[in-house]
Amino acid sequence: MLKQDQRGMRGRAARPLAKAAAVAVQQEAEEDAWLNDIGPFTRLRASGTESVLEEPDREAIEDERTISLETLMADADAPRSLHYIGQGHPLWPVVCRMSERIWRELRLQLQGEQDEEPIEEPLLVAQVRKRAQALFHVEPGLSALLRNRAEVTLLVQSIVNEVLGYGPLAVLLEDEQITEILAAGPRLLYVELDGQMQEIPPRFADRRHMERIIENMLRLAGHDPQVAGPVMNVRLPDGTSVTIVLSTGTTNGPTILLRKCLRRPSGLDDLAANGTLSQPMAAFLHACVRERRTIVICGHLGSGRTTLLNALAMCIPTSERVVTVEEVAELRLNQRHAVSLVAPSPADGVERTTTRDLLLAALHMRPDRLILGECRGEETAELFRALHAGYNGALTTLYARNPRDALARLETLYRLEDPDAPLALIHRQIADALDIIIHLARQRDGSHKITEIVQVQGMEGDTVKLRSLFVTR
Repeated sequence: MLKQDQRGMRGRAARPLAKAAAVAVQQEAEEDAWLNDIGPFTRLRASGTESVLEEPDREAIEDERTISLETLMADADAPRSLHYIGQGHPLWPVVCRMSERIWRELRLQLQGEQDEEPIEEPLLVAQVRKRAQALFHVEPGLSALLRNRAEVTLLVQSIVNEVLGYGPLAVLLEDEQITEILAAGPRLLYVELDGQMQEIPPRFADRRHMERIIENMLRLAGHDPQVAGPVMNVRLPDGTSVTIVLSTGTTNGPTILLRKCLRRPSGLDDLAANGTLSQPMAAFLHACVRERRTIVICGHLGSGRTTLLNALAMCIPTSERVVTVEEVAELRLNQRHAVSLVAPSPADGVERTTTRDLLLAALHMRPDRLILGECRGEETAELFRALHAGYNGALTTLYARNPRDALARLETLYRLEDPDAPLALIHRQIADALDIIIHLARQRDGSHKITEIVQVQGMEGDTVKLRSLFVTR
């Protein structure tokens, strides 16, 4: 009798527990109900009377939903790592299919909301993550491929990266040892490592995949992909400069060149430590900047001109107002009182503003120091007119094979703006305005080295007189 009463008591006690468990299961099902919906993209515009999205088969979803998949997805929002699923991984086909589908849906959404406030990046990430998790339940055989929660997290972040980020280039951009990336079509990929360009296996699935990542880059750089030109120069949020040539201007598919911006710019002492220049050179150049000497850095493409320009700019006293003018923002100044002017790309949908226009605007700001990223056009004449009129302490760069060739290059660029200017006048203005010419060269091992520093000593007859101060062989 006692045992029966105990069993009855246990039964009566179990009924509330069972009821509570049922309520918990129902609440959990309600919390997971979004997994059966098509996600945040229901706001997409409809085409005629049919939605542009396909409604998933709810019965198929219920059939595919398994305990193992639910368990694995429990930590799908775990912190993002530095790795992504790429070609050769068993889950790569899943990433490709889902990324392409979600990217198209999101693209339609963004196009439909062009007149509205742009969606913030964290919200876009949340939308893509939610949509990806919803699609997991209709992906055939996915449960068999996923081994643990870490793989689910990796799958989600890989899809987010493909839909909103840099796709297969993300890992290369995050590698601090890689300084430059060149993708010439989907089948040819090079990286610069330790100063040497090395070919690595291709990472794009096809041309369409590459074009999708290009659109992501343009969006992240603040450009409208719908008005993109055949050739574009943009800057990514982390400072990486990107040159993009679309398929209309190439024979083997789109081309992407990424030049990464150093997280910590190198100073003269850093460059002396890695052999770019000697300590006496570093001390001399530091003194030249402090004494407001006008300096031109010359060299070939990839010789390290911008790196040296940034190192010289770091020698400018922090109390001075610095204004920089660049076509693509590459300088990383440490001065608080610094203004950076960058010429907008024609793809920005605004009237073309030239580097010359920005240089004139910079002069009106009465800077203590003016830095022109590169002399390459009509802005050269304006710069040297200003220098000849009494402004000093400017820093700039240009392409040239040696210091003497740099003078000939400056003369050619000067004539672009004023073809009728007398040659003697051009030589006089350059000689009066310029103090120091530095020549940089890229060595066979990929390193950079200052080969010569010369002083401009005025005119000698009709020729600008140069005196070598430092020579490295």
